[in-house]
Amino acid sequence: MLELNKKQIKEVISVLNSISDVRPALKHLCVQKLNNHNMLCLCDALMIVAYEVEVEDDKIDYAIKLDELIKWYKLSSSKDVIDINWINNNLVKISNYPRLDRLVLFNEDRKIEPISTIAVDASRLNSVQKMLCSDNTEHQCLNYIFTGSMKPIYLELHKSINFGLVLPLRTYE
Repeated sequence: MLELNKKQIKEVISVLNSISDVRPALKHLCVQKLNNHNMLCLCDALMIVAYEVEVEDDKIDYAIKLDELIKWYKLSSSKDVIDINWINNNLVKISNYPRLDRLVLFNEDRKIEPISTIAVDASRLNSVQKMLCSDNTEHQCLNYIFTGSMKPIYLELHKSINFGLVLPLRTYE
């Protein structure tokens, strides 16, 4: 069951706050169906983070607004967590969120291409790590899967379907 701690929410808020006002639809955590799982997704221009969430299918394309996350963060203690009850109580219908299921990476027959070097924004990798890894587990392994030249780096939390994607800046052969 999904629980996000205060440190994870702080990073989520930081990323959502950094998104330009030109793309206001991205300033939410949105529920989408990816690989037949309901996922709570954060997306900016260069990364995606998705958490498996136990919500009904009629909550697809519902979202948690940034203002609600900020309010929770300000009122919570360091040991508080956002759980499925809080998520369900704060979902609102939105439109214009990008359809993340259309990305090639979610295709079942994902092909791995050999690459020599890939350039990414290290702060994005760090943000994804902070959002995926909680303090509740002693040994968390984050797997980095390189999917090819100019394709996203796929980060998956060991023994979980929660994941992140970080788009490359450029590649060198």
